[in-house]
Amino acid sequence: MPGPIGTWKLQGDWLDGTLIIESLHDNGNFTNVTLDGEHLLGLWDDASQKITFLRTNTMTNSPVTVTPEYLARLIVFTGYLLSDEAGSLAFAGTYQSFPGSGATSQRSVFGWYALPQTTG
Repeated sequence: MPGPIGTWKLQGDWLDGTLIIESLHDNGNFTNVTLDGEHLLGLWDDASQKITFLRTNTMTNSPVTVTPEYLARLIVFTGYLLSDEAGSLAFAGTYQSFPGSGATSQRSVFGWYALPQTTG
């Protein structure tokens, strides 16, 4: 099965960025993953090709003070790695935002997708 390691161009509702998945632990935990330089917490389930990650909007792995303002910036992503007969890959899924991030009670779930970023 294909894996998620690589650089991905991520697009979504009011979201545009570069997802870099450099390495995963054998148990599926991220060991070095960033979205536009922000370190992510997350998991990769190889059997279901499912990715789940938390964007905390912090640029380091340093401890943060948990405040309502900090919690409002959290974004939870869930998606699946898709492939076609030609071997092309893409992630597709949803992300959940919270008040203070642009989300409202009427709209807090948004769509996203990511394509492998080519060099050259």
